[in-house]
Amino acid sequence: MLARLLGALGPWVPARDEADFGSRFAAGSAALAAHLRDQPEDLALADAAIGRTHAGPWLAWFEALVTDGQRLGTIRTDVDHGLLVSATAAVIRAADAWALARMTAGPLPEAGDFPADESPAQLWRLLLGLWGGAVAKTATAAGEDPTDAR
Repeated sequence: MLARLLGALGPWVPARDEADFGSRFAAGSAALAAHLRDQPEDLALADAAIGRTHAGPWLAWFEALVTDGQRLGTIRTDVDHGLLVSATAAVIRAADAWALARMTAGPLPEAGDFPADESPAQLWRLLLGLWGGAVAKTATAAGEDPTDAR
């Protein structure tokens, strides 16, 4: 089950720059959401499968994400790398549980049909706050919405 979810998400591929980092994150999230929307049996089991994962390939994906984000300056480097990986995984796990509850309660919109305040944008804002990297600082300093920095 977890292998199918990771297959839908795809491996984390290092980004060219901060904008590409946000685009890659959004694309992976959209691919996973589409998989769950189209595979009701995986949707039914996803919460239990993800909830039991505290190591292995799922955590390795988050480690690659954080490492790449730190390389780009998107993710802070003043906090222990392992703690950032664990915190990122925990935030995304919480967002997954929230989104899965919403998905099982009704149909999931297509990725492009989410209102600006819906789950993908909210998760990105939450992560940027946690990560405190250059993208969030630059956008906030300029009076912009940090989610537009994707």
